[in-house]
Amino acid sequence: MAYSYYLNYEKVATEIIEQQLECLTDNNVVHDEKYDFDVIDEKSFYKNLKAGSIALMFINILFETTLNTILRRKNLLEENKDKSVDKKLETIGEVYKLDLKAIKSGDQYCVYQNARKIRDDITHFKWNELGASFLIHSHIRLNLGKKREYLADIFTKKYIQKSYRGVLDLIELICSQCGLAVNKEVQIIDCDGRTGAYEYIKSIDTLSD
Repeated sequence: MAYSYYLNYEKVATEIIEQQLECLTDNNVVHDEKYDFDVIDEKSFYKNLKAGSIALMFINILFETTLNTILRRKNLLEENKDKSVDKKLETIGEVYKLDLKAIKSGDQYCVYQNARKIRDDITHFKWNELGASFLIHSHIRLNLGKKREYLADIFTKKYIQKSYRGVLDLIELICSQCGLAVNKEVQIIDCDGRTGAYEYIKSIDTLSD
């Protein structure tokens, strides 16, 4: 008997994010004894900048890919695949009768919006000057995300973990209101003959079988 196999890219995204989190630290700043102020530790910051940027990109990919999976369950992906994330969420809201106003006013959505804004700011990179000084001061603020934040605070394990957890919570919130759930046991490539639950998002009834 032949089985059908499925690629769960959400699982790819979560593994990449978690791998990058393992590389991240909260040690972007050191105290310069000579000048008696905090400065960016360039070696640590470069490492965190690379790992944090990758994680933020895939946090956004995780959210949109999950929306695509939800749309596909209703045979709506083909007509919506080229639309924005906002339009995809609106379509899901209409189909599943979600209270999008309540979802968008919640903390989870605010965390996602900030992660998305940082991703967009990185993608459409328009800044490069970090100020004039003999050292890279730790209190450099950049217009990344929804507000001006310290550069040294954004690309840290604590900050990226908060972004990741917020998006996971948002996904679970949307799924629960759709009568769906995240299939945490799913594999990157799964088949319909293993457990019957072969996608990252499945109905609650399927997961309880």
